Amino acid sequence: MGGYVYMLASKKGGTIHIGVTDDLSQRVYDHKERINKKSFTSTYGAVRLVWYEEHDDITDARNR
Repeated sequence: MGGYVYMLASKKGGTIHIGVTDDLSQRVYDHKERINKKSFTSTYGAVRLVWYEEHDDITDARNR
């Protein structure tokens, strides 16, 4: 199964969140909708996708 490493930002010069997922579009949606109200991204507003990298294997994404 493939995976992604991704980076979200709150604003230019703001807070950055780095994560790993196997479904990038769903994960970004979850962050933007603040599904988990107590999460880091909800607290700091880091919901703008600014970078991602696709990997053939989720383990490679985690190791990256």
